[in-house]
Amino acid sequence: MNLFTFIVRRLFLMVFVLIGVSLLVFAVMMLLPPGQRVAAYVTSERITPAQMDALIAKYGLNDPAPVQYFRWMENIFTGQFGYSITASAPVIEGFSQFFPTTLEIVIYATPLIILVGIFLGTLGAVHKDEPLDHATRVLAIVGYSLPTFWLGLLLLMVFYGFFGLFPPGSQSNDARMIMYGAGYHRYTHLLTIDAILNWRWDVFLDAFYRLVLPVLNLVVINSALIMRLMRSSMLESLGQDYMMTARAKGADRRTLYQRHARRNALLPVITRVGFDLRRPHERPGHHRDDLRPQGNRLVARARRRSSSTWRQSCSTCCSSAPSTLSSISSSTLSMRTSTPHPALVRGSPWKPRHS
Repeated sequence: MNLFTFIVRRLFLMVFVLIGVSLLVFAVMMLLPPGQRVAAYVTSERITPAQMDALIAKYGLNDPAPVQYFRWMENIFTGQFGYSITASAPVIEGFSQFFPTTLEIVIYATPLIILVGIFLGTLGAVHKDEPLDHATRVLAIVGYSLPTFWLGLLLLMVFYGFFGLFPPGSQSNDARMIMYGAGYHRYTHLLTIDAILNWRWDVFLDAFYRLVLPVLNLVVINSALIMRLMRSSMLESLGQDYMMTARAKGADRRTLYQRHARRNALLPVITRVGFDLRRPHERPGHHRDDLRPQGNRLVARARRRSSSTWRQSCSTCCSSAPSTLSSISSSTLSMRTSTPHPALVRGSPWKPRHS
């Protein structure tokens, strides 16, 4: 089955998944009586029962469940998503108002989450059971355990409350006056991107300065899972047979850790990052994908396929000396692997290169 057939099949199955999810969500909502469903949108405490009944009749909440479901689906396909209490506006207006800000935070936070998680996870694995490893593990556990809203309030209290840095809000009053003034065009509704396109670097610095705390909040929390996963995967890679072969051939530490161990250890991390890119604002560890057997099987299959490739790649970056390889006893090799690596066979065409 080629890639195009796979994509078409997945898209076709997605239709049935969405229908099933809509039925499940609608069934849960129907468990509530009409009075409780309409009360969620009533802000006045002085409303009379007659007015409540009028609202129920207006929105057809007493109609049969199939009638309400198809009415709901019709509203969805026609773009009528209802009213949002959080945004105090229709859902479409609230989405268009808050989505650019969310997207802008994600654009800046996602690369930092990946880089920080991979870097600190690799650092902890290389310095296993050392103070640096203990510090990274404590940071990962703390970041993994903190609620997002609590850490955000803590960062505001420390940086803005005590030091007067990184004020809340998306813009200052001066930057807002410039943005809504004449001659300023909002192409993407992303504050920093629009500021660059309008060549207003003062507006860019103002918006970027206020993005520091939200981005830091996401980096601390979401990089914790990647950090722990990278450390465990890196330790597993360091214990593989091809790492022993690379050491026997005289590879330096940089080649061992970066070209061999870390590349192979990135397989489960890339899988995890792919899941997190869909929802980087959520708490790590609260997804069903964390324990998804299918994802684990895919990672294991990728490891098996890449094992032989990484074993053979040792020949491209480090060399072996025949005299050194001949001094390795066969008993030591039999403890590591039943089949000797090609690099350990006499008469190898590789020439020695010392680090």
